[in-house]
Amino acid sequence: MCPVSSGLRSHARLQSSRSSTHSDTSPPPTTTTTATTCTTSSSSPLKRRRVNEAPLPQLFLDSDDEKDEEIDAEMLKILESEEFTEENIFKLDPVPGRAIYNRVVRPPTFICPFSVERDNPCVNFAAPRKRKIQIANHLRNVQDKPDEQHPADDALWNTPLVRDYYLVTRPTYTPEQRIQASKESNRNHYERRKAREHKWIEPLTHGFKVGKVQPDWMRRMLVGKNRIDFEIQATVAEKMHQKLEARIQNLRRETNPNNELIKDLESKRIELEQSQKTQQRFREQAVNISRQFAGLFGHSKDDTLLSSSHLDILSYAGILHPTDISPEAFYFYAAYVTPQLDWIRMTPWKEDSMRDIKATFTRQCRSWTQVFKGDSPASMSGRKSIEDRLQVFNSSCDLVGVGREEGGMYNDIEAEAWEKSQGELWKAAQDTVLKAVFQDSFTGVDNSPAALVTTVQNVCKLVRGVDLAEQ
Repeated sequence: MCPVSSGLRSHARLQSSRSSTHSDTSPPPTTTTTATTCTTSSSSPLKRRRVNEAPLPQLFLDSDDEKDEEIDAEMLKILESEEFTEENIFKLDPVPGRAIYNRVVRPPTFICPFSVERDNPCVNFAAPRKRKIQIANHLRNVQDKPDEQHPADDALWNTPLVRDYYLVTRPTYTPEQRIQASKESNRNHYERRKAREHKWIEPLTHGFKVGKVQPDWMRRMLVGKNRIDFEIQATVAEKMHQKLEARIQNLRRETNPNNELIKDLESKRIELEQSQKTQQRFREQAVNISRQFAGLFGHSKDDTLLSSSHLDILSYAGILHPTDISPEAFYFYAAYVTPQLDWIRMTPWKEDSMRDIKATFTRQCRSWTQVFKGDSPASMSGRKSIEDRLQVFNSSCDLVGVGREEGGMYNDIEAEAWEKSQGELWKAAQDTVLKAVFQDSFTGVDNSPAALVTTVQNVCKLVRGVDLAEQ
């Protein structure tokens, strides 16, 4: 039995057990519809699926030699830098636009602001106090009864330190507002942890593989599905290692140990470790080759697809998804989801072709929605845009279908004229998609045709190598 297959089956059994336990104890899902929340029912073609966008790589190789594995110079530089400390790694940075409390205005010491750099300073609270409330109460008292050190018309009262920090009062919330605020706070904290994970996951995984990062750091840094995967990998690796070592020790304690079997088990252990190393190496190569391949798209050296703010090639080429119901919208999406080699022989306005295109576009929309997980405003907006896209396509498809039926009600000349007009629309949609996807940005930028051939060759070698490693 191949040790890799055995390890993968053990991993799958553990995940299956976790899934079955969850399904046995969880109540059936319910669907609610509100004016502000975009949800989909079980019958919707855009049903969301929980898919991990960046799955955690295999980290446990059960080998003492793994600590000596070479890593690239960039990761090594990060691991050895002064910033790679526990304090910096686990610090939670505020999410832009969602900071709940601004610590920028917090002073280094709690003293009266009217005691610094003034002709007639405050002397009673010039010495640092332990708590902010002491300075706040002092300022409220002198604000009600101004004196020479704290004039009522002094501009210092309107500074952010005094007005927005010391004198700000705690608001009063209703129970419903408290619940909503708690949800927002939890969501904000989760997004901050995800941002921290995204920032440090690559150097930490490299450091873990070479023995510079302990498992506790990984557990503290990983969030959600990645942390579950880490715990599963740790459990599977530990159990497999213990069972294999116990089997070898039991054989050695026998009166007449079977040396051949011992050697076979040890060789399988080495084979398992080497196979896991190979798979991890292929994963790292995949990232580098993907970066090279994406670098082939761009308008110039300074304007590439990777450096732009556009999410895909279509928007990078300046093409927007149709928002109006029209035959042009139907033919655009028909060309968009149909392989280019099938364009010549296809007649999208025919009923059979229209049915196939409809099924293909619905499946494509499902895959698009997998990118927008969670209940954040950005995810909800992304799913809503895809639902609108599907609605425009279906309505445009029905519009073409009605035109086909009406065209057949008249004489052959009218029907032929209608089909000719649809053929012209179909050809125009092909030209638009061809230029945007295949001709506008796929220029190679500063890469030669030889570099393109080499990149495609490396992709093919990588896929074949991964297939062999998983066998």
